[in-house]
Amino acid sequence: MAVRRGRGKGKVVRMVPWYRVVIKTRTLRADVLPSRAGRFHEDMETEPTTHAADTVETAWCEVAAHFGSIPANPTAFRLYRLSVRSLRLVDLGNPRVQKRYRITAEQLRTDPPSPRCLEVARAVREAGYHGVLYPSVRNPPAGQCVALFLEHVAAQLQLDPADHEWEQFIAQGRA
Repeated sequence: MAVRRGRGKGKVVRMVPWYRVVIKTRTLRADVLPSRAGRFHEDMETEPTTHAADTVETAWCEVAAHFGSIPANPTAFRLYRLSVRSLRLVDLGNPRVQKRYRITAEQLRTDPPSPRCLEVARAVREAGYHGVLYPSVRNPPAGQCVALFLEHVAAQLQLDPADHEWEQFIAQGRA
C-alpha cells in the first residue's frame, strides 16, 4: 500500500483501490457512487459523498452493520472497486490531525456519529480536499475507510465491478 503523508497537515495520497459494497440492483454509476447518509455528510444532494473501505472485508463490515441482528445476505450485494490516481485526504486517524481539527478518536467512533464529524467534514470540503481518511468503526483496529467528496473527485474516479473478488470473499465464508 503506497501512502504519502504531508507534514502534520494530514494530507494523504493513496495509490490503492478502495471498495464499496452496494445493493446488487444498483448498477448505474449515478446509483452506485453516492452514499445516502453517513458519518461525514447529511444530504446527498448538497454534500455528495461516497464512502469506501481499504479492503473487501472492511467494506462488508461497514454495510452489514446496518442490518443489526438480521444477517445480511451477501449475494444480494455487489462489490465495486474505486480508484483515483491522486487524492488529497485529511487523515483523521492521525492524532496530530485530530488535534488540529479538534476531533477526538472517540467522536470518530460513536454511533450514531458525533455532530463534530459533520463539522470537520464541512471544513475539509470547503478547504478543497478530496475527502477524509478515518478508522473503520466496524472493523477495528486495522480497517480504514474514506469519505470522498464527489464534487471534488467524481470526474477522476474510476469505478469498476469487482465481481471475482466478491465471489471469492463469499466463497471463503468471510461474509
